[in-house]
Amino acid sequence: MTKNGDQQLAASTWAEVGPWTAGSGATVVGNALRVSGSGNATIQTGSEWPTSTSVKDWRVLKNGTVVWTKGSGTGLTLADTFALAVVDGDLITCEAWNSSGVAANRIVKTGVNTYLRVVPA
Repeated sequence: MTKNGDQQLAASTWAEVGPWTAGSGATVVGNALRVSGSGNATIQTGSEWPTSTSVKDWRVLKNGTVVWTKGSGTGLTLADTFALAVVDGDLITCEAWNSSGVAANRIVKTGVNTYLRVVPA
């Protein structure tokens, strides 16, 4: 799924990312990607930001529990992959955090660089 619309964040506060547009064969429920199938998977995640200088962070949750955190970093885009065991019906969500005191720097950008995918291993 890919981000649908820019999202303004509050400073230094974790916020659920959404809304999303489902990719081919994907199902979006609220702001979550619903897993279809069970087994080991590779989670692909990325985020785009308006500035490279502000410190930001990105994490992924499975059924409301944090399962992976990118770790604070800078850059216009953050992208990573990690392994995760999933079962049919799991709900995978993303949360974002940004420490900038400038509101314009705390925007999760829309488009293909902000995404979440579950790829069967």
